[in-house]
This record gives sequence, structure tokens and C-alpha cells, in this order.
Amino acid sequence: MSPATQSKVLRAIEDKEVQRVGGSRTIRVDVRIIAATNVDLQRAVQEGRFRGDLFYRLSITPICIPPLRQRPEDILPLAEMFLWRICQDSKRPPKPMSPAANQALAAHSWPGNIRELRNVIERAVLFANGPEITPQDLGLGGPAPRQASASPAQGPGLPAPGTLDLEALEHWAILTALERSDWVQSRAAGLLGISPRALSYKLDKLELVHPELGERRRRR
Repeated sequence: MSPATQSKVLRAIEDKEVQRVGGSRTIRVDVRIIAATNVDLQRAVQEGRFRGDLFYRLSITPICIPPLRQRPEDILPLAEMFLWRICQDSKRPPKPMSPAANQALAAHSWPGNIRELRNVIERAVLFANGPEITPQDLGLGGPAPRQASASPAQGPGLPAPGTLDLEALEHWAILTALERSDWVQSRAAGLLGISPRALSYKLDKLELVHPELGERRRRR
């Protein structure tokens, strides 16, 4: 929050009154506030970046949620919940986690916490080919980053273990969809859930071409 916003929030909490943006009428409110942050607010108060009076107004019942790596007992239940929800949202039949996949999830340090866990499960749901999700589908270890010139028979490798590099994940997802659709862009776009025009734009942006076309260009 900017200092100006902090001041407005403090006034709203103390006076229990607000005004709508662009409005002139004062509205009485009776609310309970739940605030969340990944910033050390006590240090921010000491450094003058956060108002002390607002901090003590909000910090009535603090609840500290430790990072996921300190709550290993939560990893598998959360993974199962994400798996069920993502399958429902994407209208895909549910796939069970293999015992080895569960072990890989439990052993990972999860620097990106729950958001990283959800991304990993979503990627596995979208691209797992077998009857169950394996450690390879999770992409938490194994192959080195893929090359755009990988042969269709071999398939692209996953991004580096534990990466949250959006461009690397996008590159891998697009290359996987192209190879699964035999480089038919309309089919690949359907697998990715985007329009063929959007896929064409991304191919130009990422400089992705069919391996044979790339080889012919190099020969010239």
C-alpha cells in the first residue's frame, strides 16, 4: 500500500465510514477485516514504509502460515485437491498419482509454495499421457531444458527442475502440443486451448519452427 492508501484504510477502520470512488456520500460500514502479506510488516514499520498505527489496528489476531516446505503433511492433500479441481475445470477424466509421483511431490522443497504446487499439478493434468501421473509428468526432475530442434520421435524435455520461468514453460507446452499434433497448427492450438492465430503469434515470438524446416534453413 502507498502511504496515501494506508491513511485512507486506517481512517475507514477507525471511523467505520467510507466513500465510494467519485461519490460524496459517507457510508457507515460494519466489517471484519482479514489482511494477508508476505512482507515483514514489523520491519516495514521500523523502516518507515508502513504506518505503525495501521499495523497495530490490523494485527489483533496474527496467524503465521509457514511455507509449504515446513508443512510436508499438507503437500499430498493439497495436490489431490488441485488434481480433482483442475480435472473438473478442464473436463478431463481424473488420473491417479503414482506412488513415485507422490514421493516426488513430498520430496520437493517448493520454493514457490502453493502456487508452484498448483502449476505443477495443472501441467501434469494437461500433458500426462499414461493412465496415471508419473514423476516425469510433474517435471520436478529429470531431463534438462528442451531444445526447439528436438526430434518429434524423442519429444521435448521439460523445463529445468523447479522452474517457474513462464517463457520456458510456454515454450515447452507449445512444442509438446505441436509434436503431439504432428505439427498441425490448428490441432496444436486446440490442445493448448488458444486460437490458431494466437499460436502463430507465439511461434513467431518464440522462433519455433519444424525441425526439418530449420535444418533446410541452416543448409542455405
